[in-house]
Order: sequence, then structure tokens, then C-alpha cells
Amino acid sequence: MILSSPRHGRNGCRAYMDKCLQTVFRKIYRDNQKLILNYSSGTSPSVIRAANHLMSHPSTSRGVISNKKFITKCNSSSLVVFGHFRTFDKSYRVMMDILNAMDVKNKSYIFLTDASLRLPFDKKIKVICRAISQALVKYDCVICSVGELYLATNEFKKCVSKNKNTSMVIYHNPPELYFKYPRALPAIHQIDRHSFAIMDTNPIIKQQLHLDFIYGEPSFDPDNVLTIWKNAVRTILRYFSLPIKTQSSLRVLTCNDFRAMQTYIDRVALADQTDILDHIARQESFYIPSEKCVYLGSTRLSDLAEEAAHMIKYLCGVGKKDEIDFKKNFYGLVLHEALGFLGSKIIVPTRKAPMKKDIADARRVLTNVPSAKISKTDWLKLIHVLGYGLGEALYRDIRHKRISKKEIKKLFYIDFNDEILAKRTYDQWNQRVYS
Repeated sequence: MILSSPRHGRNGCRAYMDKCLQTVFRKIYRDNQKLILNYSSGTSPSVIRAANHLMSHPSTSRGVISNKKFITKCNSSSLVVFGHFRTFDKSYRVMMDILNAMDVKNKSYIFLTDASLRLPFDKKIKVICRAISQALVKYDCVICSVGELYLATNEFKKCVSKNKNTSMVIYHNPPELYFKYPRALPAIHQIDRHSFAIMDTNPIIKQQLHLDFIYGEPSFDPDNVLTIWKNAVRTILRYFSLPIKTQSSLRVLTCNDFRAMQTYIDRVALADQTDILDHIARQESFYIPSEKCVYLGSTRLSDLAEEAAHMIKYLCGVGKKDEIDFKKNFYGLVLHEALGFLGSKIIVPTRKAPMKKDIADARRVLTNVPSAKISKTDWLKLIHVLGYGLGEALYRDIRHKRISKKEIKKLFYIDFNDEILAKRTYDQWNQRVYS
């Protein structure tokens, strides 16, 4: 999606926009958490209660401690529990850095994990807590890594309190703490005597990567997003032999870039702030040409590639209008999404397209439902279904050499703002690829 050029000007105070952005992030977090919990634990009431309790009763940081003090505490503990460190590569790296820094050469130790336990949430808690208690009797040091059990803070506290040995629980970016201290990154917070939190990533990033894993979607590394973006743009340009120079000073942001986003949103006019926050809340990606800024609303590689194709279309000289009417610019927007989807298929060939039934239903709505009765949300759905369907068909025909790349290259230079031309172009390609 390409947003209109923002009108600069300060509206409201920074603290207000900071609060708005945090509210949006909380909503995204809750929506993603529902999807994750429903997949991993069904609708277990205990999981939902634990998650809701965690967000409604946020932990309070006693302060930030140094790495040296933190590792010293790890070395002096007989029980070290890592909570929710299995979500993505960065979590693994952080956990391995801690383990490498710990001195366990002269100790007997065991590493426990709940990764292989295929049990309901309640039973899983009991099993892992019992295993910890038994291991503490036999070993000098017990190291434990748990996934969703980080929600069961009370159960862990009971397990820890039963043992007189020194112990510590380490959380990685607990959401309730992140939303209280969003600017204090990176840092190690001490929550209480036994609990610590390593804060280095927006927890929404962890959720998105987890959901990508669940749905089998290739992800990109948020820490290396600019390099991945440049490679995707270069690949699409080379594929269609497009002689376009990319913007060297382009900024590529994710929801992990809280400070940069807050500063940027605070600069633009109030109407544009609302539009940007609305896109962020829907976890959508967008490109703002005048600011040389790309925001990626998810960690899916296909979304990154699609937005790269949208940017290339704009750089070809004919971008989208500042003010868009879904009815008057419908077919231009469909073609815009078709090119975006086509670009994403070049980078991620396994990306799934809309089903034939969905495309047929979209066409039926356009034919039978009066445009005045179609809501903005439904217009967006129609645009994406028809656009993605056409993009998939174009990619298929290119692969089977029924369409040449030179023909598709011309689409990048067509003015999609001319609805008459866009409608004629759509009908021609629609008839050709579906005949």
C-alpha cells in the first residue's frame, strides 16, 4: 500500500501520540495472542486466564541491572528458568549467550525443556514443575527452557518457593513489561528477587514470527530487514529488466522501531496520523514516498516482497493518487495489488493465492451488489482477492512461457490512476489468463 504524502505540522503533544501508538500495539498483541493460544492450547480457560491476568496486572521493574551483575546472579543460582525463549532466532541467540557466559564447568547440571510435551496447559505445568523439583535434588544446577509456560508465573513462583536453593526466572520481552517501558531497549530489568526480564525486541515481533511458523510462512530477520529489502528489490528489478534507480536513503521500519515510528508519526498532520495508526493496527505494510519510508506490518517475507513491488511501481513514474476512491479507482487498485502479488511470488514462489471460489464470490459481489452497499472493508477485500488472483495467474503464465516478461514490464509504466485505461487493461489480462 502506498500512502499519500503526509502534510507536515505538529498536532497534539508527543505524549499523546506515544499513548496512541502503545494502544495500537496492545490491540495487535491481544489479537495475535488469541490466534497463538487457540492454535497451541485450544481454548483452555487456564491459558486465557493466565494471559489476561498477565496483561491486566503488569509487572513493575525494580530497575535496570548491568550484564555483569546479571551473569553473577546466574552463576550463583541453582535453578535458572528461561521463559518463552524458543520463538525465533534472536531468542535462541540470547539464551545461548547467557549459557556461554555462565560458569558451570565444575558443577553437575541438567537442561530441561517442555518442547516435546504434548499435554494440555494445566498438566504441562505440573509435569515441568515436578521435573524441576526432582532435578534440584540430584544436580548442582538445573537449567530449564519453557515456551508458553511463561504465562504461569504463579505456578513458577510456587515451584521456586518450595526449594530453598537460590533460583531465578528469566523472561524474554514479557509484553506487560514492554508496554510499560517501550523506550528502555535494550536492557535487563529486575522484576523481583528471583525474576528478570531481558528487553530487546517488541513482543509483537515474536508473535508474528511464531504465527509465520504456525502457518508455514517464510519470515525475514527483523534485525537484518534493510539488507533483505534491498535484495528483494534488486531481484524484482532484475527479473523484469527494469532500469530503475532505488532510493539510497530509504528507511525500512518494523513495529520493533518504536522510537523511529513515534518520532515520525508525531511530525505529520493529525489526519495522516490517524491513517498511519489505522494501517499499523491492521498489521499492514505501506510506503510513503515523500518520506522515503517503508513500514512492514508483519514479518512475512511475502509481505516485504509485495511492498517492494509496490515501491518499484511508484518509482517507474506513475504512483497512486494522494486521495483514493475505492469505487472510482477500483480496477487501478486491483492491478496495483496484482503487480505486488506477482513481485512477492518471484521472491516467495510458495505463497498461497486466493481460492477459485473466493475469486468467483468477489466477481459475484461486484455484479450483483450495488456499490453503495459495499463497505470500505469489503472494497479492500475485493481489491485484494481479485488482485492477488490475477497476480497468481500472471506468475503461472510467465512460468509456463505463455506470457513474456516484457509484456509484464509494460504494466509497471501504465497509469493506474486512469480508471478507464485501468479497466480496459484489467479486462484484457483477465480474459487472457483465465481463458
